[in-house]
Amino acid sequence: MDLLFRLSNRILSVPVRLSAAAFGVPTVRLPVVETDKQLYLTFDDGPTETHTAEILRILGSFRATATFFVTTSRLAAFRELAIEAKAGGHDVASHGHTHQDPWFQSSRKAIDDFNRSVDVLTEMGLQPAWYRAPYGHFRPAHLRAAQERGVRLAGWSVMPGDFRSTATAARVFNTIQTAARPGGIVVLHDNESVAARRVTLDGLRTVLDYYSAAGWVLTALPHS
Repeated sequence: MDLLFRLSNRILSVPVRLSAAAFGVPTVRLPVVETDKQLYLTFDDGPTETHTAEILRILGSFRATATFFVTTSRLAAFRELAIEAKAGGHDVASHGHTHQDPWFQSSRKAIDDFNRSVDVLTEMGLQPAWYRAPYGHFRPAHLRAAQERGVRLAGWSVMPGDFRSTATAARVFNTIQTAARPGGIVVLHDNESVAARRVTLDGLRTVLDYYSAAGWVLTALPHS
């Protein structure tokens, strides 16, 4: 079964192997987009009290944008940060409502969580174009639910592991520099764990400095 996504004016076929993964869950692989000197930046899990604002400040200083995959239950406390991100030219997308692992939920609960997150964002005037399941653990039912809500499923091509306890800013940068290709999708994190260690912030600053100097564009995922 294939999904079709349009990224940077290109149609991408995303293979979904329904029989290969545990729990009958599809493996969603998003191919790299063939563009010239462009990377898509994404952040999962937020918003957080201070970390999100610091990410926005760093991105702004380099005139870069990103897609923030937010856990919508957190918006009760940090609603204004999502609104600020959108107003700053960034994109706000769904990472579910509770960040519970869909592979350890029934399909119905997983889709209820997805729909609730889309509802929360829509009610805020932040209709999401993208959904990334917590841990990237999509269920087959996400395919139809996303189509019904006009939302696309997002994977990634570069995971620098900023959430790991052994992560350093240098390792984050080196992983991105080694693995990233034009049109790649980089996933970083915006939660209390990474905020306490500043790995993501310091790594992000190094990445932006390096790629901006080399003439790359770092941007949010497109809507069309």
